[in-house]
Amino acid sequence: MSNDLRKRNDPSSTSKQRGLPGDTASRLWRGVTEDMVGRMLGNDGPKPAELAAGQRPRVILVSANDVPATLDRAKVFQREMFEAVGGNLEMKFAHYGPDNAEGVRRAKMTTTWVSDAGAMSDYMGKVHC
Repeated sequence: MSNDLRKRNDPSSTSKQRGLPGDTASRLWRGVTEDMVGRMLGNDGPKPAELAAGQRPRVILVSANDVPATLDRAKVFQREMFEAVGGNLEMKFAHYGPDNAEGVRRAKMTTTWVSDAGAMSDYMGKVHC
């Protein structure tokens, strides 16, 4: 058995040479995974362009269920996000609405960007399924 690890770790070798699948989906999955691990370890890659003067960062908060405890935590979380940036934030809230006549739940989202934690909390309080 060889102690030469360069054969397995050589980034210039092709996927087939390293024993990895070479199809497009596998390459994409590897790229996304490598990017995610890099970000977790502090390699954030290129920084996004600075926001234009007066432009607020935007966030879409999504809830996949309507359990009251989950919505209560989401209300606290969104308020903390507004506080963390000194209120300089715009947010939309997305969730699933009630079942229609065919039994299908449609996704819903606020139509405008909300820039107030209280207004967002009020909207989230109206979510019922």
